[in-house]
Amino acid sequence: MTTRTLTALFDSHADAERGRQRLAQVGIPADMIEIMDEPASSQESPEAETHGIWEKFKELLIPGTDRSAYEEGIRRGGSLLTAPVEDPLADRAISALEECQPIDIDQRTTEWRQAGWSDQPQSEATGATTREEVIPVAEEQLRVGKRETERGGVRVRSYLIEEPVQEDVRLREEHVDVERRPASQATSTGTPGELLKERTVEMREMAEEPVVQKDMEVKEEVVVRKSAEERTQPVKETVRRTQVDVEESQGKTTKSGNPRRDEGRQPRH
Repeated sequence: MTTRTLTALFDSHADAERGRQRLAQVGIPADMIEIMDEPASSQESPEAETHGIWEKFKELLIPGTDRSAYEEGIRRGGSLLTAPVEDPLADRAISALEECQPIDIDQRTTEWRQAGWSDQPQSEATGATTREEVIPVAEEQLRVGKRETERGGVRVRSYLIEEPVQEDVRLREEHVDVERRPASQATSTGTPGELLKERTVEMREMAEEPVVQKDMEVKEEVVVRKSAEERTQPVKETVRRTQVDVEESQGKTTKSGNPRRDEGRQPRH
């Protein structure tokens, strides 16, 4: 299982102790958590005490830029907390340290440089000038995601169409005619009383007319339906990484790739 070293710089030893307690709560053994600060006795024997601190920095394999910032923070009264953490606990440990408000090392080093600070690590300072060349060892990590794309679709629209139709229907009409004609033999032979009687005859004309009625009938149905399915598709890609060949003076060549750990990872506040 991969182990990484977490580092966090605090303004005081008390803040670093709170960070130690929070790490212990997330499952990191307390005896694996170390706090480094400048002892009060360093004023009486500064060379011996300071030398011990800088040697510990070399053992932690902290990059030179970060190491100089941590050393300066300790010289200014800060305390540096370090702890080896296995990958399953790394995210919880970083969150626990951030709750204790560690120093934002990038912001603090910017302020120190503006005040004239030089960021050469004390643990590398000797009587001779030290020159450092940094070769980054990087490796690409493949992240595969997914997104939705439109592949087409169907639009179904209903609307009304008026269509003329014609049907034939037979209609009946009545007509009333009034006709005057000479009296017939049957009419003229009546008695005077029957002929001189008042009469009223009423006859009405009737006619048929068309009546239109519409009945609704459903002929068919149109159903629009969408279904979804999931499939697994392999994604093939290439990733690149840096490989460094180190050739020693005896002619022996060693190779190193990207290490699978984060040494000196600083939780950002």
